[in-house]
Amino acid sequence: MDIKEHDTEEIRSSDYWNSVRNFAEEKHKYQKYGEYDYMFHVNMVVLCMRNLVKLNTKRGNDLIAAAYCHDLIEDQGVTKKEIAERFGDDVADLVAAVSAEGESRKERHQDTKNKLKAYPDAIDLKLVDRFCNMKCAREDFSEKKVKMYASEVESYKELAEMATPIFRALFLS
Repeated sequence: MDIKEHDTEEIRSSDYWNSVRNFAEEKHKYQKYGEYDYMFHVNMVVLCMRNLVKLNTKRGNDLIAAAYCHDLIEDQGVTKKEIAERFGDDVADLVAAVSAEGESRKERHQDTKNKLKAYPDAIDLKLVDRFCNMKCAREDFSEKKVKMYASEVESYKELAEMATPIFRALFLS
């Protein structure tokens, strides 16, 4: 991945960021993340992403916007086209790459891995999402979820090796 080509300075307006956040809030308004409103999880992913990317760059901005939208296709039936029309093709591509399809968890997991191998720019987003899921499962003392995520860690190591250095370090540490 050539980060330099995506690392150009780019300032997005507060209206843009309000639009992304409001869109995610509206779409997730009836969804729960355990006992919390779903935006708890979304905001956790966004905050983690903001702390790891270079702010006010094309790549950083796209990853933060995609962090707000990362579960919209998979959980809310929002289309890739709708995300592209609102926030651009690059954000939509990132979100689509982390959106799993399949009947079983195993099928969805494999589908996501295949998409990420085909579109490695989205690996950093998926690793942050997984990190946040694991952290919440551990803090909520959900032994079942901790075991489930732990059983999948090995399969994410291959993807983590393809991530940018800071994200690779986060997931492999």
